[in-house]
Amino acid sequence: GDFISNYAKGGEDEISGGAIYNCVQIESITGNFIGNYAKATGEGAVSYGGAIYNKAEGNLTVLTVIAKDGKNITFSGNTADYGGAIYNEAYYVDKYGGEVYGIYPTILKLNAEAGHSITFVGDDTDDNVDSVYNAGTLLINEADGDTVYSGDVNFKKVINASTGIMKGNFASGTLVNRGVWHPELSSNTFSIDATVKLAKDDGADTGGTIDIAYSGFNTDEDDNTDYTSPKYDAKTSFNEATVSNLTINDGVLRIQSDLAQNMADKLIATALTLGDNAELKIQVMFDPSFDSSELLTEGVTVFTANSITGGKSLSDLIVNSKLTIANAEYYAKPTFDISGNDIILTGVKLIPIPAGDATQNPDITEYSIIEDQKLNDDWGKLAREKDQETDKEMPREFNVEGNDNTIDGDSHTGLVFGQTEDGERDNVKIENVTIAN
Repeated sequence: GDFISNYAKGGEDEISGGAIYNCVQIESITGNFIGNYAKATGEGAVSYGGAIYNKAEGNLTVLTVIAKDGKNITFSGNTADYGGAIYNEAYYVDKYGGEVYGIYPTILKLNAEAGHSITFVGDDTDDNVDSVYNAGTLLINEADGDTVYSGDVNFKKVINASTGIMKGNFASGTLVNRGVWHPELSSNTFSIDATVKLAKDDGADTGGTIDIAYSGFNTDEDDNTDYTSPKYDAKTSFNEATVSNLTINDGVLRIQSDLAQNMADKLIATALTLGDNAELKIQVMFDPSFDSSELLTEGVTVFTANSITGGKSLSDLIVNSKLTIANAEYYAKPTFDISGNDIILTGVKLIPIPAGDATQNPDITEYSIIEDQKLNDDWGKLAREKDQETDKEMPREFNVEGNDNTIDGDSHTGLVFGQTEDGERDNVKIENVTIAN
């Protein structure tokens, strides 16, 4: 049935779910949501989810909104301070006395069968009307076993929060992406008629990520899908992803590459707008088999903008290469050129992993050598490997490729280089870098 003119209203600090407040109980729902609202009347109080508020607490919550059997779904005139139509809460962490017992994701699925649609009607200039706010995991047209969904999901505006994971494509609308968005890549290419913003214009700590290296979710110890843990497998086929409008204030493009075959994923922006503080960080992920210190005999275009507006050109972007563990022996440092409206992956330099890092620091998976002309504190987090016979610390070895940058030696607060307990010094090699102070 339809949900019309329902409301949740009160003076409490938080008011949630004008028509539906779901915590585990509801699994699937269909119907129109018209004129529902959540309103907090207390001073400084806020409201969430004008039509639907979805959360997990002590258990996995999966709510599916589905258009099928000749029934399309419309959200119209629903209002709240956050998520005028739907607010999907962040994952729930169950802990006591500092010990974590479980992490329970909040999953929202928007599925439309072929020939069907889910449409959010409101004006995209007002975030309070018919918007979707995702702080958990949002899956669009996620296949269910052998059932494939190919209908249209038409957003007014979806805000993917810094904790949000969003997977799949939508037919139209605006995405303000502050979390991670995994577009669904076909075997060839896809495009969406939508505006995508990698932005932190709400004062959030980080810009968003467009991740086309994604290949699914990992499973937990019980072989259940872990919706908080994206998976990155080596790929043999590569794809183009096209967005009609892309605004960059701050963000990351994460691509998959096959260096041995000079191939990589590619993102195309039909129209690119660069904000005053635009910064695009490109992270290359791969699982190669190689023994060379430099790879790629040809440049591979990983980003193209057909037209560019705003106060900057593509050459003004700071392309901040990150280190990604390629295998147990090397870091991989990608290098780029900018040619016209293209960003081209030109090579990868391998840097030996400091002794003990791969085995003793499994959670530290990537480093930047230089960020904002400063040495990154992560270098100080590397554990020292111990000699198996003497149980004494061994010195670490660093090979720093500076890419002709000048870095501020006084800016670093962590341990960069040092010595073992017995006074044996670390072995350091620095190339193409000027250290000030």
